Amino acid sequence: MCSSENRGNTAAIALDKHVNGLILNQQGRREQKKAHQRRKEGKYGREDKAVVKRKSSERHQIAAKTRTGRQHERK
Repeated sequence: MCSSENRGNTAAIALDKHVNGLILNQQGRREQKKAHQRRKEGKYGREDKAVVKRKSSERHQIAAKTRTGRQHERK
């Protein structure tokens, strides 16, 4: 993660980690914004509204399947 000349310098390492955190945070915000936009457009996630409330474990399994990017059929 850090370059070799910074290895002894804790301040530089701390700064590297800080900057890296900021970058990751920005990427996360961008992803959230995209997801929000897709939800607003109704491209996915809307069909859950009509479905009778599921048990949380069932919802969690469905969420896990969609997170990994695999297609799944709803029964």
